[in-house]
Amino acid sequence: MKSIRRTLGPVAAGLTALVITGFPGTAAVAGTSDPAEIVWGEPPQNMEVTPALSAVSVIPDADGFQLRFDYGQSDIPGMPGVHAWGQVALGVYPGTPEEFPFGSDVVTEHEYGVIDDPFLLEYPDAPWEGQAGTIDRHIQVDRSTPVTVMLFTAQACDCAFNPIFTAGVSLPALDSGQPAAPALEASPAGVYPGETVTAHGTGFPDGDWVISVEVAGEVFEPLPPHRVGEPVELDAEGGFEVRFLVPAGAAPGTYPEAVRAVSGAGEQLTAGLEILAPVAVRPAAPVQDGNVVTIPRAEGVEYREAGGGVLLPGDISLQRDLRVVAVPGRGFVFEPGSETEWLFSYQPGSEGTGDPGTGSEGTGDPGTGTGDGSGSTGAAADGSRPGAGTLPATGAGTQSTMGAALGGALVLAGLALVLLSSRRLRRVL
Repeated sequence: MKSIRRTLGPVAAGLTALVITGFPGTAAVAGTSDPAEIVWGEPPQNMEVTPALSAVSVIPDADGFQLRFDYGQSDIPGMPGVHAWGQVALGVYPGTPEEFPFGSDVVTEHEYGVIDDPFLLEYPDAPWEGQAGTIDRHIQVDRSTPVTVMLFTAQACDCAFNPIFTAGVSLPALDSGQPAAPALEASPAGVYPGETVTAHGTGFPDGDWVISVEVAGEVFEPLPPHRVGEPVELDAEGGFEVRFLVPAGAAPGTYPEAVRAVSGAGEQLTAGLEILAPVAVRPAAPVQDGNVVTIPRAEGVEYREAGGGVLLPGDISLQRDLRVVAVPGRGFVFEPGSETEWLFSYQPGSEGTGDPGTGSEGTGDPGTGTGDGSGSTGAAADGSRPGAGTLPATGAGTQSTMGAALGGALVLAGLALVLLSSRRLRRVL
């Protein structure tokens, strides 16, 4: 058995409500008017347990139960007038008595259940005479499953505390048919200006609920099909989702009641939202050397071909002109006056030396994305992924190839005509 501390510590949250009041041999009354019986243990023969317990009760509430009992001293058998003092321990087990039978053996097999610090009473320093009183303490445990509660005392003068089952009760699980309380939250809980935030609701009753988000006096615009001031449509479970655009100028900070749900009858629920402050960066400029353009690796910056996909960090061999634009990643903005667009011209006769199709590492800049937080993969419309490497030739190069082919065809046709004329001349002669 693990070591036991002498103070009552935190226990799991929640418990089914049930009232139990009585003395040994009497019945208790359930909070739902269903009868529930306190099970009293039988002390071993010729042995007095201590302290003596009476008026045990468990009073229900939304978070658990209130445990109350009176305690007093016990007489030591065969020693009239000599009193003994002992400890009281609490065991709370997540299940029915069929799983956790009433009795002292449960401690051997399961210790004190979900209770880490089981002692409700400990040995007083001195004196023992006249020790009596009441324990009145709130206990929190999980309400979703049945719970078995037991009180343990010990044999008189047993300083080692070998627990003896004294009283217990079985508490049923909370009725799962009860409607869940409405809940409201923002997702994600932290957003940057220019992004979207979603207000999630669950368990809402009918009542023309209007959902809004407001920060520092600025009302956020809901995205279609929702409109400002219009009630939201609930699903069968009383849930909804409404997306809002966070304005670009939204002031960073934590707003505990930014998200609101207000019913037509005036009922109100709120949820918190944090507007994150983006980091200002200045994009580094790509560098051209002949027909090789080097795309830098920069935190918070993504480089793209104008009208195309992502350009990975590394060298690109040009076969045509290239226009590069810089886009801030999620959580970043560009410093005022930053250069964000560059044009690199193809130089005929200057062959590039870059490694085609690889780039420096073949991967994008981790942690960056588009300014709208979408995290674009950079794939082109045809499914290819432009990046470091060789840009395909277009325009003049294609026309030169076609011209060479046409000229060759004309030369061959002229040669055939000369041969044919020569044969005809021989026949005439």
